[in-house]
Amino acid sequence: RVHEVVDYALNTGSFAILNIHHENWNYAFSENLESAKEILEALWKQIAAEFADYDEHLIFEGMNEPRKVGDAVEWTGGDQEGWDFVNELDNLFYKTVRSSGGNNSIRHLMLPPYAAGAYGGAPEHFIYPENDDKIIVSIHAYSPYSFCLDNGEGAVTKFEDASEIDGTMSAISKLFISKNVPVIMGEFGAMNRHNEDERAKWAETYVKSAKAIGVPCILWDNGIFEGEGERFAIIDRAQLKIAYPKLVTGLMNGLGDYDYQVPASDILEEAPSEPVNEEPSTTETISSEPTTTEPTTSEPVTPQEPVNPQEPVTPQEPITPPQPITPPQPITPPQPITPQEPVTPQEPITPQEPVTPPQPVTPPSQATVVDPSYLSCDKEDWKCKSEKSDLCFGEVSKCWASGKDGETCNKIANECSKIWI
Repeated sequence: RVHEVVDYALNTGSFAILNIHHENWNYAFSENLESAKEILEALWKQIAAEFADYDEHLIFEGMNEPRKVGDAVEWTGGDQEGWDFVNELDNLFYKTVRSSGGNNSIRHLMLPPYAAGAYGGAPEHFIYPENDDKIIVSIHAYSPYSFCLDNGEGAVTKFEDASEIDGTMSAISKLFISKNVPVIMGEFGAMNRHNEDERAKWAETYVKSAKAIGVPCILWDNGIFEGEGERFAIIDRAQLKIAYPKLVTGLMNGLGDYDYQVPASDILEEAPSEPVNEEPSTTETISSEPTTTEPTTSEPVTPQEPVNPQEPVTPQEPITPPQPITPPQPITPPQPITPQEPVTPQEPITPQEPVTPPQPVTPPSQATVVDPSYLSCDKEDWKCKSEKSDLCFGEVSKCWASGKDGETCNKIANECSKIWI
């Protein structure tokens, strides 16, 4: 399935960014470091080997928004513990891929600072290979926060102030572009508030500002049109139509293509279909004025936010996926740990009365952690597993958002991971 989706993009002549997403083993706390390193290295050895012969149109991104999940500094730029954790895993990802043979020695690699952020000390404490001209910095920025991401009382529906966008781009330019280090805006977006005209104005301003410093942007589309959560859908995938053509036109205007119009045949004429799955949110819920304890640039740096990349080019014409091709075998997920055999009873069992060992019993506290249907897919039904995984990790996001303790949320995440076993 991974090959199939990558090939969809590459067969159009586009680029594709392949990363790992919605992981719970890389929370940036020092006690997780050694186990996280083992998992990250194992994953990227397999992925790099599978795609070793793919050319430069396939880019690898080591992690998505690695951060101290549930901590006070989760979305405010991090702290020394978080910076050190992310830098060490970024370096391990880099070395693992570069030593994996084939085109991996020259492949473009995207490395994120803490939480893929551009403020609060995250980029200033970011360490990346300086002697490799195929390193790209991965940044996620939802600016201005009140218009793009805020789901609370501070949210606004009109785009009237571009100063946060200017501050974000100024910081990126000073920290990276001026040093000839390329940056991709791996996630940006403005959630639906039934304000398409305003979103179109915002899109043109944002993309124009990013283009001015040479930063391609990738728009976040999580498939969600309505509801209480984050509503970033642009394309109705059930009908293969664009729900917000003015927004798309605004993006293209930002690139300087003022003649672009979404083809009438591609425009959705009716209400968007309700999504089958809600993409688990990883976007930040930060204060619009995060406290910064580390020295920052003199330019105003604004809060921003995340997304999952699909293509390292500025949003161009919408891509119609080609007919599916027969993909190579998918990467085999890590095998689950085989439970130990039940303890042999103390009393000898006579041959005439063999005793069947009892099956391991799931503790009551684990049995109801997630909906049992999430684990009901057939072993080779990748579509089912993908759908159930999205639903399950949506529960993880809701857990963190509700303020429940980390142990509870981690239990849910661990159960969700079993979908792929």
